[in-house]
Amino acid sequence: MMAETIFARRVERLPKGEWYPTQAVGRLMSDGTGRRALAFRHPDPFVEAVRFAVCEGEVLQAVGRGRGVRRTAETPLQVLILTNIPLPIPVDKLTAWGDFREAGPFDVLVARGVVPLDYAGIAKALPDQFSEAARVKDWFQYRPNARSRFNGIRTLATALGYVVKSDFSGILHIDSTMDDSAKLIAYRYRRRAGSRQRTVVLVDAALHADPRAAVESVLGPVEDLVRVEKPPTRRSRTRKSSLNVVSQSLIDQLLDFKGPDPTSLRSFGSKSPG
Repeated sequence: MMAETIFARRVERLPKGEWYPTQAVGRLMSDGTGRRALAFRHPDPFVEAVRFAVCEGEVLQAVGRGRGVRRTAETPLQVLILTNIPLPIPVDKLTAWGDFREAGPFDVLVARGVVPLDYAGIAKALPDQFSEAARVKDWFQYRPNARSRFNGIRTLATALGYVVKSDFSGILHIDSTMDDSAKLIAYRYRRRAGSRQRTVVLVDAALHADPRAAVESVLGPVEDLVRVEKPPTRRSRTRKSSLNVVSQSLIDQLLDFKGPDPTSLRSFGSKSPG
């Protein structure tokens, strides 16, 4: 109806109850490559022009509201588009909605490669999401599964000295022979000089070669940043059996054991006298 009004002509209509058919298109990436995708398209070019204007066109207009043309190389505009619609603009990264919809503090921090394991540190790392540590505590308070996972991560970090990304999804790993590039290494630190409280933070070795620089870029200056080392495994001491200290003569007496008469022994195969 809208297309017919605008262009003053009849247009092709879809059968009643059917939605727009999909068509294979390409997503342009910022590195010059492309990604195949499916997009809704109307078979009538006049209707498609109206559909594009009220769909992709509206999203493009929202991007333009940031006035990126007024920015410089030192002050770039960062645009986050939450849509499954392929747009005719270069895209830096594509993320599946299933991976994004449950995103919490951990998901964001793990992606950045620095994960504080305390409420105050999380608030410091995510000031746009949490104004103070109490807000972080409230977030976990109403999400028992996330709180349980948070406690488990802290336990793993202090017990092993590292955490792997799968641990954040609740899939625990068994293989501990991975190199540091596949782990988030645990470090202890103090925020203020003279403070006795030491806090743990995780740093993604694959993203940050300098752990101190990475931590201080998120949390500010820290003191005594040291790697958490896995404590040595304690071996249980085997107690000696009491039999080891009991003399053989005492055992013989208790069992009334009498040894053979040496004079009655003969070598195998020898004949008895007489």
